[in-house]
Amino acid sequence: MTARPTRRPAGRLTDRRRAALGVLALGVAALAGCAARGPAAGDPAADVEAPDGGRRVARLVARLTPPVGGTASLSPASGGGLFAEIRVQGSPAANVAYPWRLFTGSCGVRGGTILGRGVDYPIIQMQANGIGEAQAHLQGEEPGGAVHVRVYASTTNATVIACGDFRS
Repeated sequence: MTARPTRRPAGRLTDRRRAALGVLALGVAALAGCAARGPAAGDPAADVEAPDGGRRVARLVARLTPPVGGTASLSPASGGGLFAEIRVQGSPAANVAYPWRLFTGSCGVRGGTILGRGVDYPIIQMQANGIGEAQAHLQGEEPGGAVHVRVYASTTNATVIACGDFRS
């Protein structure tokens, strides 16, 4: 005679599931805290000048695991147009390439108009130290209103893995 598995009453969580939910809740709270909190003093992202001819900075917030974060900046370029820089960190593998783009609007809102053209943005090539950087010179002027940066999973996968709203 084989033993029948015991059933739990419906709606009861096992200790393992309860612990997993606790860890998930802590992770969500930590990400929310990072997104809501500004950069710390001494952080390069804390060096923000006024938008009247100055530099705007966005802190990237990871959307997937493994978390990829970093910062991006946007400023008027000498001679016209815009100059954008991005620094991504946290990728566990070297030689990973991430496309990126700047758009009007905010991270939490679908859509937006790309700043410049897609070909203006070089791929972020991750190095062995887990850091990748890229710069772009974009045609046009900085739009009024919200601007954000998106980092994509790959050149063939348009899943947004990190996003950051530029502060004004």
